[in-house]
Amino acid sequence: MTLSRDCGVIIVAAGKGERMGGKMPKQFRLLVGEPVFSWSLQFFLSHDAVTEIALVVPPDLVEKTEHTLRQKASHCLPVMVVAGGTRRQDSVGNGLSALSAKSSLVAVHDAARPFPPLNFSEVCAEARSYGAAIFGLPVTETIKQVDDSGIVVASPDRSRLWVAQTPQVFQRELLASALALCNERGIEVTDDAAAVALLGRPVKMVEGSRWNIKLTVPDDWLLAECIGSQLRRDRPAFLPSRSKSEGVPEQ
Repeated sequence: MTLSRDCGVIIVAAGKGERMGGKMPKQFRLLVGEPVFSWSLQFFLSHDAVTEIALVVPPDLVEKTEHTLRQKASHCLPVMVVAGGTRRQDSVGNGLSALSAKSSLVAVHDAARPFPPLNFSEVCAEARSYGAAIFGLPVTETIKQVDDSGIVVASPDRSRLWVAQTPQVFQRELLASALALCNERGIEVTDDAAAVALLGRPVKMVEGSRWNIKLTVPDDWLLAECIGSQLRRDRPAFLPSRSKSEGVPEQ
């Protein structure tokens, strides 16, 4: 498969991760011997579509993160360590500003998701066509909507419900316009697809992976260790080869 190397990646690792507990933000804790952020960083460094990466971290950890990256093996793509902002969208904006003009496509990924879907080239292709494309999974359980007192008030039809994941990929100017609109209106969003939707632009959904878990609470850590250990045993390199087309194993 021939891919365009036109995608800059913003890895958002600037959160505090308070629900996970511990003194260190979860994205910097060691997962099967590697910092959590390093798992997704290595994935994107090894992907043919990626041209550069902005790793957005808390301002007080910029120097430490740069030191960590220098200690690791050299990589062939530019990696910029960028100070995060107050809100998630501020951090994304800082990462976007750090990317060069050659990144006509931009992927935004949460560092708390250490195992990105291997069909990343698919979501990039859809973003080139639609302007915006995101990974997600169809809801498989019954969903209940409750009121403030905990009483069930509705049972939404799950056939049209999906759980959003990252990476989310956008044409660069579209993402920039969406972030600017949110700032102008004083709107805070939980993901970048919601910002793009405010512009009235379509967002294409691509089925992701059930291994693409988000580390949020302590129970998630055990599952991540199981997945990481399995990946190390079965495929030590973990990542798709640059010289081969992407193969997507069962996940």
